[in-house]
Amino acid sequence: MKVEITEVQRLTVKPGDRLIVRVPGRLRADEAVRLREMLRFRLGIPDDVPFAILDSGMSVEVVEGL
Repeated sequence: MKVEITEVQRLTVKPGDRLIVRVPGRLRADEAVRLREMLRFRLGIPDDVPFAILDSGMSVEVVEGL
């Protein structure tokens, strides 16, 4: 797995925040785990912050009850 970071901005995570990382292409499960661990370490993301990695084949949406 090759990860290229082209731009870095300040990241501030507040209580109740969730971190979503979108990556181009598909990731195997083991690649996603390694990427999550590396980003938590490199960016100093606390273990109690929910963290999801979405590859290009995934999307997330919320549908409110009718």
